[in-house]
Amino acid sequence: MSDGQKITLEIKNSKPVELTDLANCLYSLGDEYKRYISLSKPDGVEDIKELKLYVEEVRRGSILIDLAVIGYTMYSQTGFDSLLGYVDFLKQVFDYLAGKLAQEPNDLSKKTFENASNITEIITKDSSGTLNFVNHGNIVLNVNFADANTIQNQANKAIAKLEEPTKGQTEKVVMYLYQVRKEDICDTGDMGIIEKISDRPVKLFMEETLKKQILAEKDILHKNFIVDVDVSYKKGKPILYHITKLYEGFTDREAK
Repeated sequence: MSDGQKITLEIKNSKPVELTDLANCLYSLGDEYKRYISLSKPDGVEDIKELKLYVEEVRRGSILIDLAVIGYTMYSQTGFDSLLGYVDFLKQVFDYLAGKLAQEPNDLSKKTFENASNITEIITKDSSGTLNFVNHGNIVLNVNFADANTIQNQANKAIAKLEEPTKGQTEKVVMYLYQVRKEDICDTGDMGIIEKISDRPVKLFMEETLKKQILAEKDILHKNFIVDVDVSYKKGKPILYHITKLYEGFTDREAK
């Protein structure tokens, strides 16, 4: 294979590199490449699953690892172009997390932030270390100790933010009770199902006056209720229904 069809990962280290850190770095590089290639869909590639990132050779130096993309035609120009595009994408991600790029790149996910953290972990442990991606003797991506720490800190903040509960409001939806404590106050055991949002029971919260209205209904576990609800989400799943308004209760037979 010609030198023009590979990218060299150069890890300049002044301290021994922990094996798990190196393994996680390489695994995350491969994992993020799969995500990148599935979104970019390069021209001329019928099946993107056939483009995979490989370690071609590990050479002497600090740590020198040749990366290549192998596909239908082995070391194809298309594969190499996708590798160059991938490194450019990584540069945008790292620059954004390091505060060097104001505009957030497209298609950033929790997994991308996790991979960015794993890829730079080696350098966060070595104040004299650098991580370089080299093409034909030219450094196309460089991460030093200070940048690596900033990248990792900002990636962790982004992950935490994505995991924070978010809220959404829905009006006049049908809810039925999964279980309810027969006290006026909203007990921790109150749960309901709103199939428009999720077919799973979710914890309920409502003010005392609203709960009294529901408890005043007959056979409440076999009734439907039209309600307004504030929904709290975590990791994309509803974790709390805050019932803000009750319109009416009805049985399935009444609905017909």
